[in-house]
Amino acid sequence: MNSATNLESKIREANQEVVKRMVSSRCYLTDVKRAGDVIEGLKPHTIFHSGPHVDWKRMAGPMRSSMIAAMLFEGWAKTPNEAVRKAEQGEVKFDSSLDHNAISCLCGATSESMPVFEVENRTFGNKAYIALPELGMQFGRYDAKTLDNLVWVKEILAPALREALRELGGLEMEPIISQALLMGDECHDRTVAASCLFQRTIAPSVVNVSDKKTAIQVLKYMAGIDLFFLWPIMARAKAVADAAHGVEYSTITSFLAGNGTEMGLKVSSLGHQWFKAPSPSFYVAKYYEGFSDKDSNPEVGDSILVDMQGLGGGAMAAGIAHVLSTGDSADDAIRYSREMMRISVGKNSYFRIPVLNFEGTPVGVDIRKVLETGISQVCAVGIAHNKPGVGLIGFGMVRVPMACYQSSYEAFNKKYEG
Repeated sequence: MNSATNLESKIREANQEVVKRMVSSRCYLTDVKRAGDVIEGLKPHTIFHSGPHVDWKRMAGPMRSSMIAAMLFEGWAKTPNEAVRKAEQGEVKFDSSLDHNAISCLCGATSESMPVFEVENRTFGNKAYIALPELGMQFGRYDAKTLDNLVWVKEILAPALREALRELGGLEMEPIISQALLMGDECHDRTVAASCLFQRTIAPSVVNVSDKKTAIQVLKYMAGIDLFFLWPIMARAKAVADAAHGVEYSTITSFLAGNGTEMGLKVSSLGHQWFKAPSPSFYVAKYYEGFSDKDSNPEVGDSILVDMQGLGGGAMAAGIAHVLSTGDSADDAIRYSREMMRISVGKNSYFRIPVLNFEGTPVGVDIRKVLETGISQVCAVGIAHNKPGVGLIGFGMVRVPMACYQSSYEAFNKKYEG
């Protein structure tokens, strides 16, 4: 067997192992905990953000707003101006959530006092964390209403969900995701069915462990956020990605995220290096009234990790109705899923797409297949305003820059082919 054939054999076996880890992962939403108690490296005066690490100077406007909100919430600053000064002077440190055992939604900051969902990958024994849903700070706002809501989430929502999840003994996530795909979700930007299924499951326990007033507030809050279950889905994606990372000779992308300045990916066999390119703009988008392309920040957020694992853009054919939010067509949704199948190594037979004759969702995006076909990962994402403090302004679609795949392929060749 010559060296090229031997290398190809090793790549094939490694990629099969990565796909096996992804599809065999069984994850449970188990608890709500204090971020500083469970997230590695999250110390006082440190804030974790989405995407590859970016310093304050290069940080996008909406992400800066989220960091300001976290500083105000923690009491490290009394005013936004003071928060900016502390950031500029290096009194607050910033780091990537995904470089630790956490993940961040859109612009969302994670700081020590915030409550986080805990998701356990019981197949491989690892855990991942994400701050509870809050639609102000996590979408780039720091007004008084946002800060009040952060306090409410910490003092009312978190204890109720903590006790409810503990009463349930944890909640298995794959059955909810599987059923939601059959009900019209793509399980990223459209999680209406998944959120309803989750709320139906947890509501009796919320009532059991809470007084009447609290139960009503909590159930009303969850019912008002169609994307509520996206947060646990994201933490699951992180727990799955950690299990799939670190397989020598694999050419499969294990991580994908953006910080609004750069988008980056990691490859399972190439350690913790991010392969980055400038954050892409939206090639199709649908904005809330009064907003347009000129208002949008380039893609920001860790939620595209969900797409990389075959949900979101890869499952658009299951969530066809989401095109009403992005401006795409139903034919586009089907095409996206088919394209992702062409650049992926396997399929997840547990997550099925009805309109594609119940084929499994694509899993295991291969950097070589991307470069061979010219098809880049497609992602369904929320759009943040490019100015601080405005928030979410619509939904759209982006493609991962080909430069990310090219640089990672070059690094792979350098490592394994010399």
